[in-house]
Amino acid sequence: MAGSGRVPAGVGRGLHVLLAVLLAGAGGGCETTKKASLTYKLWDKDVRSYCQPVANPELTLYEAAPSRDVLVEYNALSDRDDQIKRLAYFLEANQTRIAAGKAPHFVDPKLSRTLVVIPNEVSTNTYAILGTNGWTFTLYRPGREPEICNLPTYRDDHNTAGRVALTPLAVAGDATIVGVVAAVIMGYAYAQDGASYR
Repeated sequence: MAGSGRVPAGVGRGLHVLLAVLLAGAGGGCETTKKASLTYKLWDKDVRSYCQPVANPELTLYEAAPSRDVLVEYNALSDRDDQIKRLAYFLEANQTRIAAGKAPHFVDPKLSRTLVVIPNEVSTNTYAILGTNGWTFTLYRPGREPEICNLPTYRDDHNTAGRVALTPLAVAGDATIVGVVAAVIMGYAYAQDGASYR
């Protein structure tokens, strides 16, 4: 009845359903709704990429005089692009980063062309014994305690800036999806209400 101020029954039911859907999505009450969100998928920690040594990384160590550092060269695979890369870094300069699970500061592997290879057999000078898993090595240097070193495994998320740039689009997409769901529910409610008056 026009002017009565009452909400038709079909519309009232539609509003209740709409409110329940919106609260489930916004309040995190429904894990499925949250995981379907474009914004969640963009920033989901479980889909981040990692880079780690391959099964046989062809590890080679070089003496980097006069810095007395060691150049570590090995093969690694990132699940971000599924390509094996030859990587190199200076051991001493990156120990803190590697221990923290961060990527070392990589250098051009071509630097090794001018350096002396550290043998992987017992020697009177600097030498290394490679671990059986290929991801570790023990470095022996004159006048120093043996050092057990691990090749780096780290999160390979170079696309953070890209995700930041895409976030407004993802939020807009989520808002659009909610709007479409709301429109469908309200349209259905009005259709039901119209049918009840016939």
